[in-house]
Amino acid sequence: MAEACDTLLSLDQVAPSSQCTIRRLHGHGPTRQRLLDLGFQPGREIRVLRNAPLNDPLEVQVGDTFIALRRAEARHVEICDD
Repeated sequence: MAEACDTLLSLDQVAPSSQCTIRRLHGHGPTRQRLLDLGFQPGREIRVLRNAPLNDPLEVQVGDTFIALRRAEARHVEICDD
């Protein structure tokens, strides 16, 4: 059961240096599968580290893994802002 959350956002809306929890993934097909393969699973903690100079991609940390993620892909990740 998912915990109650005050603020629901998509990952592309989160400021750098923020930590949040993955609530669920939207979308289907290859994009959703890629996110799952990279470790983006509901309930996991995620940290947004920084934006690239032109604001795309963004660098995130999921567990011990550092990932560069396009904003278009980050929009599919619903997060709960801690």
